[in-house]
Amino acid sequence: MKIDTQERWLFLSIFYPQHQWHDLLLKGLYPFFNSSPPGLKDYLIHFGTNKGDHVGLSCLVSAGQCGAFISRFNDFFTGYFQSIPGLKSYNDELATTEQVYMNIPFNTLCHSLHQFLPQAATGDRAAYRYLWSQSTKQLYLAFETDPFDLEDLFSASLYLTLLVLLDGGVDARAYTHELGKMVEMDAVRGGYDQRYKEAGGMLNEIYEDCLSIIRGSPNPRLKAIADWSLLFRNYCALGPNLPMLLSHLYFHLGIPVNGRGIISYFTQQLMKTHFQKSASYNGF
Repeated sequence: MKIDTQERWLFLSIFYPQHQWHDLLLKGLYPFFNSSPPGLKDYLIHFGTNKGDHVGLSCLVSAGQCGAFISRFNDFFTGYFQSIPGLKSYNDELATTEQVYMNIPFNTLCHSLHQFLPQAATGDRAAYRYLWSQSTKQLYLAFETDPFDLEDLFSASLYLTLLVLLDGGVDARAYTHELGKMVEMDAVRGGYDQRYKEAGGMLNEIYEDCLSIIRGSPNPRLKAIADWSLLFRNYCALGPNLPMLLSHLYFHLGIPVNGRGIISYFTQQLMKTHFQKSASYNGF
C-alpha cells in the first residue's frame, strides 16, 4: 500500500482521571474537534490506564500543518485544565500509595506515548480504519448523557462482543468453542467462575438486552449501544478476523488484560448457554 507523504498520524495522550472522562469527552474533546483544528482529516479515540488514567487520540493531520495542529491542541487543553482541572478521587489517592512506579500526573499532555491505529491484516484497510473512526463517533453518543468510567466501558465491550456473536455474521459456535479452550486456565487462576456466579443477574440482563437488539425490538435505553453495535455487525458480515477485531475493540475502550480475560470467559459462558437452548446445539 502506497504511503501518503502528505499526511501524518499524531498520537496524543491527555492524562485525566476516569471519573471525569465524561467532562473531558463532552466539554473538551467534542468542542476541540468541532473547532476545525488546522490540518485535521480524521481522528480516533481510545481510553487507557497505562502510566495513569488517560484518553488517547490518534489524529490524521496534513503534514504541513502538524506544527499548527499541535500548537492549537496544547493551547486548547491547557486552557481546559485551568477551567476544569482533573482532580484525584479517594481511589486515585489509594492507588498512588500502593503502586511501585509513579503515574504521569493528571492535567498533563504527552505526545507519542500511546498509539491506537488498528490495521487490518487483509482486505480493505481503508474500510477498517473507517470502522474505528465511526466507532469513535458512536462512542460520543453512547456516553453523552451520564458520567462513565472503566466499569461502563467494560459493560459496553461485553454488549458489543455478544452482539457480534449473536448476530450470525461470524461462526459463533466455533469461536465460542475456541474461546473456552483459551480461557480455561485463566478462569481457574483468576476466579472467573466465581465472578460469573456473582454477576449472574446482571449478565443475564445484558444477554436478554442483546437478544432484544438482534430481534429489532430493543428498549429505547439501548438505542446507542444498538446503533454502535451495528457498525461491527455489518463489518463482520464481510468475514473479518474476529479475534483481531475484538482485540482492537478492547484496546479502543481501555480494557486491561485481566479485564479482557473476564470478558472472554463471560462471553463464552453466555454463548454456551445460548447454544444449549438452541435446538441445533451439538455440544462442546
